[in-house]
Amino acid sequence: MSLLLPPANPATRPEQVTATLRDYRQALGPGRVLYLLDDSTSMEDNRVWSGPGRAKDLVARSTAPIGPEDSFGVWGLSPGSAANHTELVPFGRPEPGPARAAVGRAPAVNKNARVLDGLRDGLSELRSGPQGPVPRLLVLVTDDEDSADHQRADVLALEESATEGPPVRVVTVSLRGGGCAPDQLNQRLAEATGGRCLDVSDDLATELTAEVARTGTGDAR
Repeated sequence: MSLLLPPANPATRPEQVTATLRDYRQALGPGRVLYLLDDSTSMEDNRVWSGPGRAKDLVARSTAPIGPEDSFGVWGLSPGSAANHTELVPFGRPEPGPARAAVGRAPAVNKNARVLDGLRDGLSELRSGPQGPVPRLLVLVTDDEDSADHQRADVLALEESATEGPPVRVVTVSLRGGGCAPDQLNQRLAEATGGRCLDVSDDLATELTAEVARTGTGDAR
């Protein structure tokens, strides 16, 4: 007796994958994305601040998957007048064109970036909104110069706080070689939160945009 096997499913088309991913994101509800941009003068000195494929361009381009119901913002990590950061794009639902223009105009600042403080504040900001399984993404873009002197105890404390409370994925973008070395801040945060560490060995523009697409609901404004 012969057995009749069901017909094989046709190969899944790319547009089906895209639609499935979009439906999945939308089922979770609007996403929340906060960028932490190292705006210290070393970014300019190291020639990773302005221009195609550099810090500000990477941030602006990667906002493309953020949809009209999603929330996002961009903070500079130099301290402001009353905070550990400067709001380049206040967190909320800004119009994308003006938001990208604001990032493009941002100057490098002659102050040290407050990386650990910015990460703590960013985690708090993302967790302060709707509770439940809301997609949350914290993106750090840096040349790592102001991370060199972090005390190990402070890094471990931040790693612990990153895994407490509502989940937040942390994606770190290091604009220097070796920025994702094991046991360093960038890699530890990425591994602890289910995020990623990207450095100059990666296609940064493509990979960062793909990570944001996992959080944004799409249908960009």
